Amino acid sequence: MEMWTFGDATLNRLRASTPILNMTTMTGCLCNADRTPSRRPLAPPQVADGTRVAKGRITAWSCDPGVNGFQTTSDYILGPPYENCREQSVEMGMDANNSMAWQHTNVYAAGKLLATYDNDGLHFYLNDPLGTRRAQTDYAGVLEQTCSSLPFGDGLNCITPPNSSGNSYAASLIAPTEHHFTGKERDTESGNDYFGARYYSSSMGRFLSPDWAAKVMPVPYVKLDNPQTFNLYAYVGNNPLTRTDPTGHVVCNGSECDQVKKSLDDTKKAIASGTLSKDEKNALKGVLKFYGKWGQDNGVTVNTGVKGLTTEGGVGNTVTENGKTTISLNLGALDKTVNQGSPEVEKAATVVHEGEHGVQQQANGMPTTPEQRYAAEQQAYTVQSYVNKGLNSDSDRNLWTSSGGFNQNAVNENAADATRLGIHDNTWRSPDE
Repeated sequence: MEMWTFGDATLNRLRASTPILNMTTMTGCLCNADRTPSRRPLAPPQVADGTRVAKGRITAWSCDPGVNGFQTTSDYILGPPYENCREQSVEMGMDANNSMAWQHTNVYAAGKLLATYDNDGLHFYLNDPLGTRRAQTDYAGVLEQTCSSLPFGDGLNCITPPNSSGNSYAASLIAPTEHHFTGKERDTESGNDYFGARYYSSSMGRFLSPDWAAKVMPVPYVKLDNPQTFNLYAYVGNNPLTRTDPTGHVVCNGSECDQVKKSLDDTKKAIASGTLSKDEKNALKGVLKFYGKWGQDNGVTVNTGVKGLTTEGGVGNTVTENGKTTISLNLGALDKTVNQGSPEVEKAATVVHEGEHGVQQQANGMPTTPEQRYAAEQQAYTVQSYVNKGLNSDSDRNLWTSSGGFNQNAVNENAADATRLGIHDNTWRSPDE
């Protein structure tokens, strides 16, 4: 048995397991310098975000690898990070000859683990809405493995059915990759899941260290009207059936949190494209500032995968009350409804649209008349079009196209339609109609 702790409170260069009752083997993890999960688009070796880069055995309790006898058993080579979304990650491990050798390469898309290359070939994953692996196939789609587990991730069991030759895929809970519960890596030494900011024990349904925030506060991420948030060890407010915790920090509601993060990343790419004016870039930066740093509670709650929305074509709604903003999104609907341009860009544009509503509502309050609502929609659709322009992707709503540029008439038409939906009055007409 072992108990995991942070080694250095400031640099967190080493995480190690505390020996318990006659334990003779201790495990340590080397991390880069900063314990705060990365939120900046920096490429290695510049990134200093506390991410685990190696795992191995130690012989003495110390945070100094030169003293504790650290011997590497696994190296982690990470692809370019962007808001915790990685294109690839490679794991190296000890082979039968006690030499460091390639074990597998994980492939990511939209921040989610899509496939793994290992010595047996290419494997694809079929996950549940929360990102937990439920089935695995080979490159041809032949079923290799099915996995089941309980709501908090415990009771993990993977079964490998016989293939066409009557042989079973040589798999276990760690093959081809150790990523299971909500896509997080499960350590074989302890059975704990690595969430980036801290470790999680599925057997207890609790994190092994209390939540923390980069900004000093009495109780990180507490909400006075929700007693569950006072427990800094709790996992997603004890509601693992519909919620995930992407970083080990604040609760993310619904199944589309990774997509929201990717949409914010795409917005940054639009800003950096060099095609937007200063005012257009500032408008998008204002939306990003409104959303704030991922994992830091700033009074903005984003609920994703919300069905039955009656505003913005059923994909988004924003409400601000008592200084706190709640955004509801159903981005998955765009996969079926987008007829022009890219669904991924339209998702980013939608996230920006609702964020711009939040910016306005925080500054001016909720609109109280149809005319105010119409003006707010005009502004939101205008700012939304900057995403299309920056990413050079035609708007599905014709707000911006590569051939025609910005279209004010389309903005007015969409704003009027959204207003009629919002006030439930199809007879209302805008000043521009």
